Amino acid sequence: MHALLLHHIMFIFGFVFFLNTAAEAIRYKSPFFYADWWNTKWNFNFWQRWNVIVHMFFKRHVIWPLDDRKYPAHFSRQLVFFISGFMHEYIVAMVFMRFDWVITLDFV
Repeated sequence: MHALLLHHIMFIFGFVFFLNTAAEAIRYKSPFFYADWWNTKWNFNFWQRWNVIVHMFFKRHVIWPLDDRKYPAHFSRQLVFFISGFMHEYIVAMVFMRFDWVITLDFV
């Protein structure tokens, strides 16, 4: 229980504070970055606003470059799905300090 709490605190520090500082340092001007997605009262609102940021990231860094190279739209969607699955597995592996291929296939 204490390890989970510690990892949660480290995630909040690393994600909210460090990325906010980095965004200020490079003068990142995204209208979604400063939305109140971390300060919502309901889980539905959190995931709705959080997914906008993740969606825009994948759109900018995966989907648009693949569209420029004339890949089909279903290929870019599947690639984003697999990247997201592997990133979730990486986060779980870091929290539990264990990598398991069965869990990886479950996420993907």
